[in-house]
Amino acid sequence: MPGIADALMGETGLLLQKVMDFRTLQHNLISANLANAETPNYKAVHVDFEGLLREAMRKEGTLRMKMTDQKHFSGFQSDLAGVQPQHLVEAPPTSGNDYNSVDAEREMTRMAENQMMYQTAAEILRGRINTIRTVIMESGR
Repeated sequence: MPGIADALMGETGLLLQKVMDFRTLQHNLISANLANAETPNYKAVHVDFEGLLREAMRKEGTLRMKMTDQKHFSGFQSDLAGVQPQHLVEAPPTSGNDYNSVDAEREMTRMAENQMMYQTAAEILRGRINTIRTVIMESGR
């Protein structure tokens, strides 16, 4: 059941929350991959969530609840809350004798991209919170 924070933040708030949660998980997995870059037989693990989020957002009629009165909050019922990341294990390279699938350079690139995406989501969320705060403060004048 959505609370007042969900009603104020809407679909975008839930989406940003999911993105930040997944980016945090991805960061932890990349860190583990880098820590095991020299471990024989270690398989790099990542999460795939962009496709799942996109699919949940596309489902027609799942993001808005039907409002029967204008005084109702425009709550939402989406598949976003149920979206869970899928762990992907990279296959080991065909060459090399330790069967480790971690490519440190590729992992560092993924980490930088992941960090930028997290910061972007955090900035958007901060902007929404500031807008809500401004509306609340201005309505009391």
